Amino acid sequence: MPAWWNSLETVTALTWWLRWIAAGFTIAGGFCVIATLATSKRLDTLREKRDADRHLTASQRAALIEAVKGSQGTFDIWRGDNSNETTDFAEELRTALVEAGWQYGTLFKMASRTGPRGLAVIPQSPDTPRALVLQKALKEIGFPARFEVDADRPVGSMWLYIGAKPKISD
Repeated sequence: MPAWWNSLETVTALTWWLRWIAAGFTIAGGFCVIATLATSKRLDTLREKRDADRHLTASQRAALIEAVKGSQGTFDIWRGDNSNETTDFAEELRTALVEAGWQYGTLFKMASRTGPRGLAVIPQSPDTPRALVLQKALKEIGFPARFEVDADRPVGSMWLYIGAKPKISD
């Protein structure tokens, strides 16, 4: 055995330090347990949000209708995903816009599930007032939409693109 092992003072000091280290690890372990509980709750919330379908609440629907009422025009829907969630959400947006006085044209569907995620307002010209109004209204009700111009579309036309639900970090 080493000489320090036979020293009362050294072994007493070592024991004292080991007890404090053990206490520190116990406290750190307690913090880790508390942090794990908190992050587990957050993880559950994020999973629920990820798995929930998009829907317009009654207040979102009313706010959307009110925001776009004065800027009616024709719009087409371009569905960039073939899932039931996207189809149902597209129908909710379509009926709200029609109730606000907009004229619904055509539904375009992507042939595969490769379209971009989220929403986009796609007018023929960047100077289409109703497109700007719709983009702003969607953002205000919690569904931000990209603004993309497609100059190849007929003059005055506009698409509302509805893709797969954005990832949580989007």
